[in-house]
Amino acid sequence: MAGNELNLEACLHRIKYSGKIDVSADTLQGLHICYTTNVPFENLDIIRGKEILLDNKSLFKKIVLRKRGGCCFEMNFFFEFILKSLGFKVRSLLGRPITDNEQVNAKIHQLLLVEIGDKNWLADVGFGGNGLIAPIPFEEGIVQNQFTETFRLTRDEKFGYILQHKRLEEYRSLYSFTLEETYPSDYLVANYFCSKSPYSIFTRKKICTKPTPEGRITLMGKELKIRQNGEVTKTVIEDDKEYDRVLKDYFDLTVND
Repeated sequence: MAGNELNLEACLHRIKYSGKIDVSADTLQGLHICYTTNVPFENLDIIRGKEILLDNKSLFKKIVLRKRGGCCFEMNFFFEFILKSLGFKVRSLLGRPITDNEQVNAKIHQLLLVEIGDKNWLADVGFGGNGLIAPIPFEEGIVQNQFTETFRLTRDEKFGYILQHKRLEEYRSLYSFTLEETYPSDYLVANYFCSKSPYSIFTRKKICTKPTPEGRITLMGKELKIRQNGEVTKTVIEDDKEYDRVLKDYFDLTVND
């Protein structure tokens, strides 16, 4: 591979996927799990004031060549590129994140709808938080267990579909979305807000997170939180050197220019 050439084999190697590459639900599931467990959600370039570019070449350079993660738009646009390169039919949608106090936000989250035969799947490798680990069937009410996590898709008369995550025996809403058609300018505006606005959480605090088979590892600000089989441990990171070590040890990330 030379330079910044968009090499599909290199993309699959980056997410540590070595399974079959036919257009099937099994392939989609394998790709999705490998992506979410090996490419962390992170906003470290946003905090450093760097531009968040969403074209395929820039995403390939960052995620594959530099072995970085990204925010929701970077993660899902790049996953969309991989899927389409393999022949999947993919449609991008915009969702409204819902906070713990049930506050409904603007449409600032990207998700994917993947069509395989006569069945649709909700795919999302870039929510962070307690987001999906694997795709789920685009069907209301079906409970989906993924490793230690549980999800379901519900329907609301006002806001459309709502993805929910079960936490402490209670379902909590992650985001709502509709099937309304979206356009490139919609993502440019949403990406600009998330990466530039002082009202965006991503411009105020360092975030790095990824799911594991036992739970989730999250580095939020100076706090490292490891959730493993229901048990949670928290550690305060004392200095920059220790922070860089945590990034490398837990997320296999080295942040430099």
